Amino acid sequence: MGVDMRDKILISITIGTLVISIILISGCMRRPIPTTTTIDTSDVTTTVPTKVKCLSDVGIAILYERIGDGKQINRTIDDEIKIFKETNADFIFRAFWRWNPCPEKCEDLAEKQREKCELKGYSYSQLEKAISKIKAELPNTIVCGAVPAQIIHKRVVWNPKTKEIIKYPETWGLALDPSKWGINMSKEEFQCRFAKTHFWIPQDLDCSLYNPEIASAYFPDITNEKFQELLLRWAERQIDCGADAIWIDMLFRQVVMLYHLTKDFEHPAVKDSYSAINKIVDKIHEYGKKKGKYIYVGSWATPIKFPYPSPQLDFVTVTPSSKEVREMKFDEEKWNEYLSQIRKKFGNIPIFAFIDWAGTTKTPLGQFS
Repeated sequence: MGVDMRDKILISITIGTLVISIILISGCMRRPIPTTTTIDTSDVTTTVPTKVKCLSDVGIAILYERIGDGKQINRTIDDEIKIFKETNADFIFRAFWRWNPCPEKCEDLAEKQREKCELKGYSYSQLEKAISKIKAELPNTIVCGAVPAQIIHKRVVWNPKTKEIIKYPETWGLALDPSKWGINMSKEEFQCRFAKTHFWIPQDLDCSLYNPEIASAYFPDITNEKFQELLLRWAERQIDCGADAIWIDMLFRQVVMLYHLTKDFEHPAVKDSYSAINKIVDKIHEYGKKKGKYIYVGSWATPIKFPYPSPQLDFVTVTPSSKEVREMKFDEEKWNEYLSQIRKKFGNIPIFAFIDWAGTTKTPLGQFS
């Protein structure tokens, strides 16, 4: 791709998916906890894994989603560990992905849901056991969990730390409303447009007829303190289970969408959203420090488009476009410029590239369907 030789291009195969990881090798990269806090960071390095002490020491990063869910194909944790050993994985990206509400243990659910939970290994207790077993065999491998900033389920969500249960219509109260900043778009119109991109409502629905009761989920407001707490607790619970890193999907989506509506990076809606994002990143770092370890935080490289200082991310992710995957041809000029912009904005933090996907064949990975 015409990448500077300082960048090492690493390719690994995981479960039939080609994952390309671009990692800058330039000494230990560990973002300091912002100086605006009063947290002592002097002992941070002593609690990072001894072999892979920092992300820039990573030689091979793989995408494996999710650990512990192999019962459906008769795959055990031991089988997964064998895969990690065979690929010499230093970094397991998206090892756990909290999309739907996740129970503490499967026994907390109704019988029918419990069986599905056990089969999929989708509980925090199972995650903790899986990470514990992986760490026993691969103590220096970085396990990266993941949380979404783009969804709040309508029917019910819960805080895994406080055990608070939030149901509809309170969940609707967490949904983004552009009009609260005086933007000329109703909450219903905005939510309808976004919901169609995620199949939360019928694609042919007239947005003038949108009703929050018919949607399966909403796009949350990251400036809402209640949602901030939820997002943080989802990340913290994975850290409690042993995760070494957290990746936040669509972390900057609210900033992008509100900018498109206002055409103004100085608009309070845009600036408030970006401020909330920085708060989330800093809080995750702070929580790791309280737990006695440095937690790596990553998301998409979207902030290169913003006129603000970069958030304290430890790594960023990129994906080839659907067209590039379909035609099996990279736009070298575009990628050289893209990587240059990332370096200018974030410095020499690692850049992980992977083929992204979602519930549609229009995504990069969907091109293989």
